[in-house]
Amino acid sequence: WSSDVCSSDLVETLFNQIKEKLILNNYYNKTINKGKTARASILDWIFIIFVLGGFFIITTFNSTKNIVISIVLTSILILISIFIFFVLARRKRTKEVAKINENLSDEEILNGIEKLNNPEYLLYIKELLEKYYNTNLSEIDEYIDFMGEINGEKYGIKCFKSSIENIITEKDIRNYHLAMINEGLEYGIIISNSYFHEDLKEKFDYILIDFKFMKEILKELGKYPTQEEVQELILSNYKNKRTGLVEDFKRNNKKKIYRFSLLGFILYLISPYTSFTQYYRISGIVLIFIGLVLGLNKLVVFLKTNTDFYSK
Repeated sequence: WSSDVCSSDLVETLFNQIKEKLILNNYYNKTINKGKTARASILDWIFIIFVLGGFFIITTFNSTKNIVISIVLTSILILISIFIFFVLARRKRTKEVAKINENLSDEEILNGIEKLNNPEYLLYIKELLEKYYNTNLSEIDEYIDFMGEINGEKYGIKCFKSSIENIITEKDIRNYHLAMINEGLEYGIIISNSYFHEDLKEKFDYILIDFKFMKEILKELGKYPTQEEVQELILSNYKNKRTGLVEDFKRNNKKKIYRFSLLGFILYLISPYTSFTQYYRISGIVLIFIGLVLGLNKLVVFLKTNTDFYSK
């Protein structure tokens, strides 16, 4: 009994692992190929192989005038071509998957920052810089958020929270720069979850930490999402999407299907007792048909969402 339970658990674990890999593979394929599924990509490969096969067999037959030799040479050339394409495609895919994971990680970080209010954001940046520079920062005022000693020098730090599209300009840091002069501080750090205008890098000697720099800090501190965490996010989004469709199917769409079908049956049943028998009968059939179409459509969407990883 114990061994049967263990075997059952092992099979279930393996099944779930395969299922997750197929879901991830399908997600990456759709993203890389801009919506095209793995199945569609395989069909493209088959088409290319047929075209290459036709080209090779015609070329080799014209040269050898021997169908057997032509088939053998064509087979060898196709195998070599498939191997070359496979190696190149695998390298390209590895880079593209890494880029997709990075984009998802960036979105996760930016979404997390966006949810923070201003005091929470300042605390987030304070803890981040304290760990990165191994120092203690103290809060100052409105224009200089923090001050602390880094590598033996006193630094004034300013934090900006904005959308990724909002570029920090000289106008944004004017008050900070004046406050630094008043405090007699030579060294400063300006950190933002967006980016800085190029002029700032030329006009000021402050350390500018934009989102790209912030990512490197997070990676060094082990706070940047790992590949495993990103894949868990993909699987979680897939599960939420599937659950949403299931709930939608259970709640809203069932009502519409029932209403159309029920009204259709009523019209069809009462049609013999009315003056417009044919009209009521046709209307009833049309409504029943619409109800069936809606039901089948939602059923297909529901089944596809739950089983699409089998066919990708």
